[in-house]
Order: sequence, then C-alpha cells, then structure tokens
Amino acid sequence: MTRSSAVALGTLLAVGCTPIAGEMRMPNPALAGQRLEATQSCEIPPYGSDHLYEATLEQWQPEALGFRLHFVNSEDCGLPSSYTLALLDDSGRRASFEPAGPEQSTPRSGHMGGTLLDAVVTGAFRVNVDGHTKFVRLEIRPKQDRACRAVDLTWTFSG
Repeated sequence: MTRSSAVALGTLLAVGCTPIAGEMRMPNPALAGQRLEATQSCEIPPYGSDHLYEATLEQWQPEALGFRLHFVNSEDCGLPSSYTLALLDDSGRRASFEPAGPEQSTPRSGHMGGTLLDAVVTGAFRVNVDGHTKFVRLEIRPKQDRACRAVDLTWTFSG
C-alpha cells in the first residue's frame, strides 16, 4: 500500500467566506495497480488542533471513491453532517456524499477549555474515476452556521 499525505495550513484571508484550499498530487487510482490512501488536512489558525478538517481518499472503485472524513471544531462545526459535501471532477460531474453509517463524535476539551466535537464518518461519492481523470475536488460547505468554514481539498492525479 502506498500512503500519501499533505498538510495544508489554511490561511485566514480578509474575506472570511473564502474557502480554505488544499491540494496534493498523487497517482491516478485507476492506473496505480495498488491500493492508495491519500490524506489532506487543513488546520485553521491560531489553534489548528481545535479547527481541523481532514479527508482521506481511502478506496477506489470504477464507480465510486471512498472517503474517511475527520473534523474537529466547536459545536456543530465539528460534525460532517453540518456541511454539504460534494465531489467534483475535471469533467464538471458532481456527486454528493453517501455515508456508510452514522458519524461518530466525541466531545473533547479545546485549547482554552471550550468543548469541541471530534467526529469521523466514512462513505463514498458515486463518481467514475478512470485513467483520464485529472483531479477531484472535495467541497465542504456549511449548511447553516456561518461561523463554520468552507474548505476545498483537491487531489490532482498523475498518470
């Protein structure tokens, strides 16, 4: 198994609603011939461990990509179910996240004693990734709470 990881430290911009973006390069899973796992993490300063968005592309099938999502944040911002999760590919196709089961969340203490939620969910996006696919982008958008951050994570595939 090949494991790739990248940490993208989000930079807070003057415009608070601009998505935080991360990107990594990896072999195209349709061409790799072996199991690949690729993780991206965005930690939002100043206390990154209190504001974590992590996504692991952990499974490829011709008709779907399997992901493990791990979020840590205060209140509902720590729950993947508080976000609209969509995967886009280079052809403009868009797929919604289909959880494999319920998200698991655990309360924990944050940097300044506040309560955080540490949550994990696995599932898939029904999107066809073949040897010609150049990239996929995971868009994480808050459903209601404007205090929650928008995040874009892109996996760029090499042949």
